[in-house]
Amino acid sequence: MKNLFFHFGLKAELQRPAAAGSCHNCHAEVSTTYCGECGQKAKVHIASAHEFLHHFVGHYIAAEGKLWRTLGWLIAKPGQLTVEFIRGRRGQFIDPLRLLLTVSLLAFLVMKWEVYRLPAAPVAPVSAQAAVVATAATAATARKVHQADGWLFDIFARASDKFAGNYGNYVAQPEPVQAAQFWEAWLRFGPTVVLCLIPLMAAVLKLLHLGSGWRYGEHLVFAMHFQTVTFLALLLTVGGMPGAIKPLLGSALGLYILLAMRKVYGGGWIVLLLRTVTFGYCLVMSFEVLVRIAFLLRMA
Repeated sequence: MKNLFFHFGLKAELQRPAAAGSCHNCHAEVSTTYCGECGQKAKVHIASAHEFLHHFVGHYIAAEGKLWRTLGWLIAKPGQLTVEFIRGRRGQFIDPLRLLLTVSLLAFLVMKWEVYRLPAAPVAPVSAQAAVVATAATAATARKVHQADGWLFDIFARASDKFAGNYGNYVAQPEPVQAAQFWEAWLRFGPTVVLCLIPLMAAVLKLLHLGSGWRYGEHLVFAMHFQTVTFLALLLTVGGMPGAIKPLLGSALGLYILLAMRKVYGGGWIVLLLRTVTFGYCLVMSFEVLVRIAFLLRMA
């Protein structure tokens, strides 16, 4: 009974594997670095805190020399990095998923920090009557804010009893207040929306190139590379952006898509322009709808 209540647990040495000439996983005889039966390392080792940190930085955040070369190619040579990966020349570059996760992690951290630095979003007092009036003309009032809100309102109103009142309070606010609240929501949800767009982008590219033999996974590589560029562009929006810069940034991303698709998929300029415009339109519309959904979810 004493051991049951006052036992301090096993010593660490009793849980660690003893040195042996056999594999700790499948118990086969091992004379080399790796087990010939299951492939596990013969010598097992629990990394220290320093080793864990080094492994995380070096292998998951991609903080190494290849990162700068990869980013240079990604920005200066639209589409070329995708071509290199598809053709199998991968040793000197960061693979698309690691690159995306590295840049997206940076974007998440920067934009989350920006959220905490923002002053509290102003909220003007709204009378109950004003909220009712704003909520009454659901579709008409919603479309004054954004075209997608008309049908999104109906969906959220059915799902949540609180949504109509919260939405009415939002619509009744002055436009500067609405803009401040939406900007805060964008900083919170923008990077997540960009990540959600990747499989959708690959699906659109697959449809645009039906019959050409391109696989979905190859379109996915293109989408990951482009969304990495988008994350880099998002970082330029932190702290607000002058109105004159937004069209320039949008035009630059549009030109980037055109040049990248030309490099990867080829084709005549007319067909290429049609594919690029269709792809860009689907991307922008999907992006706007997802951002609105993320914003409106806060009111449900």
